[in-house]
Amino acid sequence: MNIPQTALSKVYQYAFRLKADGKTAEQIKNELRSYGFDDKSSFIIVKNVDKSYSEIKTRERKKNILQGLFWFTGGVSLAMLTYYNNLHNSSFPYLIAGIAMLLAAARFFTAFFNIK
Repeated sequence: MNIPQTALSKVYQYAFRLKADGKTAEQIKNELRSYGFDDKSSFIIVKNVDKSYSEIKTRERKKNILQGLFWFTGGVSLAMLTYYNNLHNSSFPYLIAGIAMLLAAARFFTAFFNIK
């Protein structure tokens, strides 16, 4: 099947959108077949989309893990600096640090255990 590059790009975008919406590989293949793609072409498109989607999700996951660690470390650092230097007599900095650490821990564990 010979398809112009712009049309092929749109097909991949459509298949990727279906994947992002939670469709299975078989559902995407069936959708492509309904638009006139043969079994081999739909298999190749789905295979490429699955690979790209997996790579993007892995990058996102790593980014979220690193950001979670960064913010958690920042929250701990703020709490320690405030405590040891006795910069403030209020608990406000501890509250801010605690919230930062909780949100960071949630982000880290969500990414680490791949929770959606």
